[in-house]
Amino acid sequence: MLTAPSHLRGRMTRYTPQEIRDERIAWALARSAEGWTTPKIAAALGINSEVIREKMRAHGWRWWDQPRRIERRYRKRPGGEQ
Repeated sequence: MLTAPSHLRGRMTRYTPQEIRDERIAWALARSAEGWTTPKIAAALGINSEVIREKMRAHGWRWWDQPRRIERRYRKRPGGEQ
C-alpha cells in the first residue's frame, strides 16, 4: 500500500508554496520510477489521477518509460492448477 507524506496530501492552490508543490511532483516521479501507477500515486496523494498525470508529464514523465509493478489479482490454487 502506497502512502504519501501528510504535508503532500490533498488539494494545493496557487497560494501553496512552490517548494511544497515541487516536492510533491518529485515524490510522485520517484514513486513512478519504482513502478507505481498514476492511479495509485494519485490515491496516495488524495487527488484526481488526471491532475497528477498532467503535472508529471509537464516534468518529463512518460508512461511507456516506466517500470510496472505486477499485482496478482487472484490466488494461486494448490497443486499448480490455475
